[in-house]
Amino acid sequence: MSALIAGDCEVYPAPRAVLLGELNDRPERTEFLLIPVSETPVTLSVPRPEKFNIVGGLLLKGEFFALFLGLTVFYAGGFSEVVRAGILSVSLGQSDAARALGLTESQRIQLVVLPQALRVIIPPMISAYLSLMKDTSLGVAVAFPEMYILAQILMNQSGRAVQIMVIIMMVYLSISLAFSLILNWYNARILKVEFAS
Repeated sequence: MSALIAGDCEVYPAPRAVLLGELNDRPERTEFLLIPVSETPVTLSVPRPEKFNIVGGLLLKGEFFALFLGLTVFYAGGFSEVVRAGILSVSLGQSDAARALGLTESQRIQLVVLPQALRVIIPPMISAYLSLMKDTSLGVAVAFPEMYILAQILMNQSGRAVQIMVIIMMVYLSISLAFSLILNWYNARILKVEFAS
């Protein structure tokens, strides 16, 4: 992945593909990642009426829109309150000191307020993102075909309800743990940088 992050790769149209390890000129750390790229161009079309139907454009199902709108409105309020509380947790003396040093408003926010506010913002944001990830299963309430509905179909066809529910629980657990580990690592990194300086 370091080759991809460092930009040491080229992208070829399919049927060719890129082996990033071949492009890496450091033989001691060779990493391989195969990236197939389709030759089909990405096109956008504008919906237009034609006879008795509308053709073109993207299809946005009502169930998905209801789920998307509900989660967006609910979590936008929660996320904004977390960020607001984090910014307000920085004392006014810090902002006054930045102004006294002659920093512009954007420099004050970027160099003084946000680094201190992140310490307060990240822990509740981790919980909020985990809740958002789990709340996507509420799509079953609006008949959006998400993982729970697929599990119900499998239970009806196979008759193995316990095993399928254990698999669903393991999927949610693994996603939650991976997400939590990544965000807790980031939080520890932010705190380490703050206390080191």
